[in-house]
Amino acid sequence: MNFLGKILRVNTSQDQTRRENLMSSGKNSRRLCSLFATLALTQMPLLATRADTPTDAHVAVPQKAEAASSLTGTVRPDQKVVITYVDKESKASEHLVEYRATGEYVINIIKNNGNDSEQIGRGMRLVALAMAQDKGVQEKKDGNYDAAQRDFAFAVQEARELRSDNILAETLRSYGSVCRMLKEFEKSMSAYKEALAILEKSEGLQSVAAASTLDDTARVYDELSVPKEAEKLHKQALAIFEKLQGPNGPDVVICLYNLSDCYLHTDRFDESIAALTRALSILEKRGEGESIDYATTIDNLGGVYSDAQNYDEAEKTHRKALGLFLKNSGPDSIDTAICYQNLANVLVQEKKWLDAKDNYEKALKIESQIRGEDHPRVKALKAKVASLATRATTDSK
Repeated sequence: MNFLGKILRVNTSQDQTRRENLMSSGKNSRRLCSLFATLALTQMPLLATRADTPTDAHVAVPQKAEAASSLTGTVRPDQKVVITYVDKESKASEHLVEYRATGEYVINIIKNNGNDSEQIGRGMRLVALAMAQDKGVQEKKDGNYDAAQRDFAFAVQEARELRSDNILAETLRSYGSVCRMLKEFEKSMSAYKEALAILEKSEGLQSVAAASTLDDTARVYDELSVPKEAEKLHKQALAIFEKLQGPNGPDVVICLYNLSDCYLHTDRFDESIAALTRALSILEKRGEGESIDYATTIDNLGGVYSDAQNYDEAEKTHRKALGLFLKNSGPDSIDTAICYQNLANVLVQEKKWLDAKDNYEKALKIESQIRGEDHPRVKALKAKVASLATRATTDSK
């Protein structure tokens, strides 16, 4: 399960669309361990589909131990099971959170626990928790932060009731991440600090999970414009990653990326460029010099050059990234659309109106197909294209 999806953040100083981490599905994604593996319930796959079919079986997560026994014999292995659970945070008692698993998965839980109704109920609740976590990850990846926050909050609530510290730490980190995206920094900081306290108690701070949480906490401080604390925690996390994974580890790359962002926010452009350059060097050493992660880092390096008003270097860097995205992601991917927009932003600064308009239009075509005409990003791109059309016409007279 990928904890980090590709999330976009706009750097308002130059309207630069940046990816907030190396977060593709490749080797450099920071991963939380699978909840399913952690729970060791079964290896049966879960299905993400939501569409009802005639073979669906609907079951409720038991609220009481004795209610769990009613599940036995009600589900066939070939069925898709819709698991519902009353949302305790909702004022409407009829509101249900709905997740889907395979019948074989549910039957396995029942078989493995015999007549122990309490354990069956616990198993079903763990399934609902894990599926909420996965759904939240996908919602966050798609930019649906409000929905992701609800899913992660549900997972945190269930982890507390199940009294599983390791799972609680994971869900708190997920919840903290989406709260940060929603600019709810107090909630984000609280979640990260609780997760860190759990991890410190259970395994100490010298672990990848603890270092990742330190790094994430630093990003909240960065957002809150507390650069000294942010830099201190980023460097603390980096030292742990280097100790555990070596100087070229995957989380070292991610932490360098975040440290670069921290420097950027205080206009320390040379240090920001140095951090990204080191990250690129690590990726090259690992044979990933043409990967999506490499292209993402180059694209964001272009963003730093742009913020430093070195537009010539920024344009060259974005064009290099664009070539890699076209090769690896294809002409119709969201990565390619982002890079077109970043390049267009620089071309605007260089007053290359027609070239900028052309790149915005390419981004608009892709974004419209993926996100739909009513998405805010699509509307913003349309406005930019219209504005540049007017500018180009005016300048040509």
